[in-house]
Amino acid sequence: MLCNENIDERKVPVKLRDHISAIRQAVGPDIDIMIDNHGRSRPSLAIRQIRAVEEFGLLFFEEPVPPDNLDALAVLRKETMGVDLATGERLFTRWGYKDLLERQLVDVIQPDIAHTGGISEMRRISAMAETYYIQVAPHNPNGPIATAASVHLSAAIPNLLILEHALSPPWHDRVQIDPIVLKDGYFELPTAPGLGVELDMDVLNSRPYEPRPHAGAFYLRWRCCLTSERSSCH
Repeated sequence: MLCNENIDERKVPVKLRDHISAIRQAVGPDIDIMIDNHGRSRPSLAIRQIRAVEEFGLLFFEEPVPPDNLDALAVLRKETMGVDLATGERLFTRWGYKDLLERQLVDVIQPDIAHTGGISEMRRISAMAETYYIQVAPHNPNGPIATAASVHLSAAIPNLLILEHALSPPWHDRVQIDPIVLKDGYFELPTAPGLGVELDMDVLNSRPYEPRPHAGAFYLRWRCCLTSERSSCH
């Protein structure tokens, strides 16, 4: 496992099972549970992780291995047919998805409208996925503009599974004159021209861009969150 040296990877599947078991007991059988592994495991460990939680009826297991090695994903696919696999947030354009889809290595793809080519390209990718009975769960830990675009895209494809929506800072609502509202787990499709979002430029200008280091998948801040040292995960 590509992680902090303080982690005993032999215990990872057991701890994962304990966590997911507790979550399932807390939320009951009707709430979907997904696991995002963020590509942190090698195939043999990922297989043990997936098998450890198979009984809990996951909606999908995301990025069990790094997404740039399709052969590793193929090993996983063969050994874990009982659990739906997902990947795709780090792939770009239809050519980036071509081999993944043709080899049918996952059940769900997760293109991000902000960097995979926009609405038109995501519709093409979704159509390619549909021919292999693969569902689409757009990656969207983004702001209100990308969310609006993702909502429109989601309404236009037949193989939508679910749209990711991150908890946003309060100013994301203030920057929209008529905010897109999430209610009972659903967005109402905007009907105004374009994406249906009008920005309050005064609010937007009060939040200038501030550069910061990218916390990649194997960055220490991510890895420490898998240990007991929770206080350092900020």
